[in-house]
Amino acid sequence: MVGEQELLKLVNDDFKQRDIQHIYQLNRCAVFMSTARGVLERLASSSSPIAEEVRVLFAEHYAENVDVALQKGTIQMPLEVDDQAAQMMPQTQQFIRSMINSMS
Repeated sequence: MVGEQELLKLVNDDFKQRDIQHIYQLNRCAVFMSTARGVLERLASSSSPIAEEVRVLFAEHYAENVDVALQKGTIQMPLEVDDQAAQMMPQTQQFIRSMINSMS
């Protein structure tokens, strides 16, 4: 029979392993997000018709995704106005703002 201390150690070890896996998953997402943001920045940086289309598509898809996430409760506010997003992902927030502002 497993004692209370051994059980607590097993549970603690399991939580630690899950935390490590969550951190790795967040890092994977960050690598992808940084890559995608860089590509979009390059595509949208000129005044060409293609760049304009990229900005429009981004704004449309971003608005749709924000609406869905707000309805599901997976975010509390749009990322461009979220102070926590600014602290955790300042370049991404700046990018989102620039893409949205370019549509105004």
